[in-house]
Amino acid sequence: MKTRYLAATATLVLLGSCSAPYSGVTIYQICAFPTPDTTTGDCLYEATCADTLVGPPVLDVAGAAYDFVLPIQFDNQLVSSANTANGTVNANDAYVENVNVTYAGAALNPVNVPVTLTVPATGSITGVIPLIPAAYFSSLPVSGTSLTEVVLTIKASGKFLSQQTFTTQTFQIPVLLCSGCLATAANACPSGKTLSGVCPQFGQTNTVSCQ
Repeated sequence: MKTRYLAATATLVLLGSCSAPYSGVTIYQICAFPTPDTTTGDCLYEATCADTLVGPPVLDVAGAAYDFVLPIQFDNQLVSSANTANGTVNANDAYVENVNVTYAGAALNPVNVPVTLTVPATGSITGVIPLIPAAYFSSLPVSGTSLTEVVLTIKASGKFLSQQTFTTQTFQIPVLLCSGCLATAANACPSGKTLSGVCPQFGQTNTVSCQ
């Protein structure tokens, strides 16, 4: 299954994960942004990332107009509880309902991001999650085009179809900050080429398509 995310955000990274009590649902990886669809310009994400984002993502507060986002793959390690022999239904599909984000390296209040993501038993789903609200950009420790770092610590929670709740492990994501260090729509493509799409948006690490 593909998830559609209409362009309005950026590109990304992987980083670190910390241990937690086993819950069956984990934050598995940060996905690389796909190339925009050649017909619609949409950003389409597979349930399982084709590629992991390598290296810290960058947020350019001067060029970003929307929340900073990352595509995050969630895995459900529980097997289906369905049993046709006795009529038992599957109660192990998971529903991610909230992503909590805290910040190290910036004086920002934690945020709770409501989400609606279904992770099937022994399956995966990728969701594009807003991790730094645009309203926070003016409070970030930015020093011109020089790169500074803030570390995001995220964890997700929700419940299974059985109504049992879960919380994932914590997962840390370093993000590099700047003002005016990334390409804009006006200069993203080489001379003679026309911009046809960007995933997910300008003002972050991203993937652009030029024709």
